[in-house]
Amino acid sequence: MDDLANHVYRLLSRYQELLSGVDARAEEVRDAYPGQIHCRRGCTDCCHQPFDISWLEGFYLWIGLNDLDSETRRRVQGRAAVYLKWARDTNWGNPEVIEGTPEERAARMQLRITEMSASHRPCPLLEDGACLLYDYRPAVCRLAGHPLPDPVDDSALYACYKNFEDRDLTKERVESFDVDRLYAVEASLERELLKLITGKEASVRHTTQIAGALLTDYDRIDWGTFFETLESETANGKRQT
Repeated sequence: MDDLANHVYRLLSRYQELLSGVDARAEEVRDAYPGQIHCRRGCTDCCHQPFDISWLEGFYLWIGLNDLDSETRRRVQGRAAVYLKWARDTNWGNPEVIEGTPEERAARMQLRITEMSASHRPCPLLEDGACLLYDYRPAVCRLAGHPLPDPVDDSALYACYKNFEDRDLTKERVESFDVDRLYAVEASLERELLKLITGKEASVRHTTQIAGALLTDYDRIDWGTFFETLESETANGKRQT
């Protein structure tokens, strides 16, 4: 294994550790409220909602996708193509730049999720009621449904309608997640990895959807040129947040 591959492997190992920490914290929160949180493997409600994911999350999904057998991969990418066309037709699927404070990003994301969730379209990775890349899924998939800081009112929490049915999270504090720290660490790892691959710092961040990541060949794209173009479009106001 060459030096670049070694460095990439180490960075991805750190990302895996970050995701393992998310899972451990989710288990702690569930244990703190027995019978109140129903998020677990096999529940697919959140798998029918659209989510933006980061470049790093998409890259990691692509790695997992290539571990699937060719027939399963073909099915997944077929569903992803249909999903992405729907997303673009509804103006969800255009890649965006992540800018602003964590609260601003969360508010934009929550607004768009609220607008689009009525479609109840399944994630392309969902097959026979299970995620085909469960171990590779992004942080948002691991957190969705759990009590999280409200993007509109950071003094309150919100959670899946199935959870905390007898408690008002807008008035009561319960155990939650340090979402800001989580995404700050993820962003730092992403910058390190992109600098390793492209040789330069990326001044903007790129997002896509899970469907978009599943149709992207991360190994063939010139990411240095990609991010130079993205930065130019952002500076010229051609790319909106």
